[in-house]
Amino acid sequence: MPRVLIALAVALVALSASPRQIPHIDVTTLDNGHVVLPAPGSTKPILIVIAFSAKGGDDSGAWNKRFQPVYTRDSRFDYLELADFQGVPLFIMKMILHGMRRSVQEPEKSHLAPFYAAEGDWKTLVGANDKTSPTCW
Repeated sequence: MPRVLIALAVALVALSASPRQIPHIDVTTLDNGHVVLPAPGSTKPILIVIAFSAKGGDDSGAWNKRFQPVYTRDSRFDYLELADFQGVPLFIMKMILHGMRRSVQEPEKSHLAPFYAAEGDWKTLVGANDKTSPTCW
């Protein structure tokens, strides 16, 4: 059985026209930008890569190398990488975020955001479960 620890979610879905609604999320990117999804009134397609574990983060980095050069330069698309940290204690989260900010380069910081809630909703949307995706990073 392949170890799938990353979910490629909602690939190029036009948010306003999607029959499957993505969960609401309000996050801060590593460069302190603000992202709200679904974006009210947006008709722009968005590629969302979601990592539910540390291994998933490694896997999403590989996908990111493929997607980022294309989608960050093309204004017709939005691109966001979400990292699931639901349940991680605050003091550990601060250390993780510090390390992420040091290791992630621009312009990726503006497209990478940790999230702390709605993990179950995202897993349901992308078809991930606890057997394929550990629930904490």
